[in-house]
Amino acid sequence: IVRFHHTGYEREATYDSIQKGTIKDLWSPTVQGVGAYGDYEPNAPEVSILMDTWRDILKRCYDVNNKAYQSYGDKGVHVSPEWLVFANFQRDAKKLPNWELKKEFPNEYSLDKDILYASNRYSSKTCMWASHEEQSLNTSTSTPFVAISPQGNVVVFKSFGEANRKYNLNVSAIYRCLNGELKTHLGWSDFRYLSKEDKVLRTRMVDLLK
Repeated sequence: IVRFHHTGYEREATYDSIQKGTIKDLWSPTVQGVGAYGDYEPNAPEVSILMDTWRDILKRCYDVNNKAYQSYGDKGVHVSPEWLVFANFQRDAKKLPNWELKKEFPNEYSLDKDILYASNRYSSKTCMWASHEEQSLNTSTSTPFVAISPQGNVVVFKSFGEANRKYNLNVSAIYRCLNGELKTHLGWSDFRYLSKEDKVLRTRMVDLLK
């Protein structure tokens, strides 16, 4: 049995592995200076997918040389203490929404912390597996707005383009309605931008066929 002085972690080791230095302290924060592997399941079928995801979120949050750091770590985005240990992340990630879809379509789904709660923390309570299309809907720079349909329903739009595609509303007419130059357009009325006092708009997309 080998015990590491820094963390107190103990594990079985052969004399040969000790001599070669191949025995590692799985509880030492060796990943970006904050992440440790812990007692994870190395032979689990999904370990490579989850390992890549875990390392990626640590890089964007804690590696100042990573190109994504300015949009994540530098903005206060961080990883929860529990997920700084890969063993915990491996356990929790399989319980997040859409995990089955991530396994079936690994290149189409990735970890998202924004859609459920517009959070700045990666954790089991804030994350889900989301399709790239669903994530793109929630990263649009367009200003969302609302309008009342001819049937009297209040409809929220992510962008002018969405209103054009779904209801054939003219982009120029929408703009004029929002700026008070027109009162109605094709039976639609009461156009207004969502203000800063409104809640953060997040769109969920469910692919029923998948």
